[in-house]
Amino acid sequence: MEYKLNWIEIKQRAKEISSRNKWNIWKPILFILLASACIGGIVGGLIYRGQEITSGISGILLGACVMPLEIGLLRYFQAVVRGEKPTLDFLKDYYSDFKNIFLISILSSCIVYLATLAFVIPGIIFSIAYSLIPFIYIRNKDLDVKEYLVKSRAMMYGYKLESFLFVLSFIGWELLVIITLGIATIWVTPYEICAITMFYDEIMRREEGKLVGAKKRAESVNHDDSFNTKTNTDMNNSYSESNSNNTNVIEGEFVAKDEVASENNNTDAFENAVNADNISSENNTENSNF
Repeated sequence: MEYKLNWIEIKQRAKEISSRNKWNIWKPILFILLASACIGGIVGGLIYRGQEITSGISGILLGACVMPLEIGLLRYFQAVVRGEKPTLDFLKDYYSDFKNIFLISILSSCIVYLATLAFVIPGIIFSIAYSLIPFIYIRNKDLDVKEYLVKSRAMMYGYKLESFLFVLSFIGWELLVIITLGIATIWVTPYEICAITMFYDEIMRREEGKLVGAKKRAESVNHDDSFNTKTNTDMNNSYSESNSNNTNVIEGEFVAKDEVASENNNTDAFENAVNADNISSENNTENSNF
């Protein structure tokens, strides 16, 4: 299978970045784990756990409450892999828009949960299809709730299998964690986080590049159509002016011909009158002589 993204380059860069930023990466993770434990205890205590369905609801609500933290964590990791200065303020910044994030999380989680109840594979597919929602939200907070789901599915089109295989490619590292009784987690977790963040960042960059290219092509086509319309209009105006000038020239020629003809007629009439007078004068002279 030929992959669309360069896995080797992504993983190599992730190793280099994670090796230099272990503590910077672990610092927010520990905070998230502590916050998740506290929120999970509160939400779990409010819901009766006697049935499987309520356990699913508890998980959905927990995920919805923690999602602003996860988006902030992702923004933190993006700062790390991009060479920016990360700050723990990212973790709380997205609670200012808790309502929209909560609705996004509830809607996407319910779809994934129902798909999983129907069959496991559709649940995995929908889960991967919605994996770009946090990335899209970081880039644009002003979309409608449903637009995040639709845009994520559209951007992940053609990448779902590759995304699944990319995450699955870390199974060897997870086995190493098990073998070392968790000690390897110190190195493996930052590496995996950097690699996965860079992987989805690259998908976002490519898909947004396609959208920008399509927009530019559409603007170019509209510009060409506008130019052609203007050119056709100018040509039509020029043709109309030419026809008008030709008409004026022809009308002028006809008027000139009419004037010449009129002058000729007047000259002939004058000559005929003079001849008539001469004849009359001659007749009178003859009569007098006679």
